[in-house]
Amino acid sequence: MHLTNEEQYEGVTFGGLIHSEEGFYGMGFIDCVFERCTLMQCSFAKCSFVSCTFLNCNLSVAQFLNCTLNGIAFKDSKVVGIDWTKAIPVRSNINPKMDFHNCILDYSNFSGLSLKEIEIVDCVVHEVDFTESDLSKGKFNGSDFEGSNFLHTNLSSADFVDAVNYAIDPTTNVMRKARFKLPEAISLLRGFDVTIE
Repeated sequence: MHLTNEEQYEGVTFGGLIHSEEGFYGMGFIDCVFERCTLMQCSFAKCSFVSCTFLNCNLSVAQFLNCTLNGIAFKDSKVVGIDWTKAIPVRSNINPKMDFHNCILDYSNFSGLSLKEIEIVDCVVHEVDFTESDLSKGKFNGSDFEGSNFLHTNLSSADFVDAVNYAIDPTTNVMRKARFKLPEAISLLRGFDVTIE
């Protein structure tokens, strides 16, 4: 099956699609499944993805431009280098439900977005920007956040149990009732001039 601009798809399973550096416009996807699809460096403009699942897909450096995203889940996928701020209005009341499980999200940008209850579980999340994002009630269990940036980020009631390599300064982020686990939680003291022996 091929993707057609301005086409509406509902309940469709797309298997093994291969597109690279292609542009798509005005398409709508509801309750669709993308399985083993390669959509590297593709551009989706004014498209809608509602209750869609991506399984074993590669969307590296894809662009989502002014898209509607809600209830989308990525599993066992490569979702590298995506600037999600181009899809979702920054500092708006829009709160898309997004889940990532066992994915690679390196070099992505979520800055300024409202992403309450987001799930980034068992993922590799290197050099990702979460500046000024609302990640309250998010689940980040088992993920590796090496080099990722948290600044003025709302992490209230977020769950970082079994997450590693995060550098979160409690003085510049909101962290009420957030959950962490030793020994990794010792890193939360880096912003203070203390010695732990």
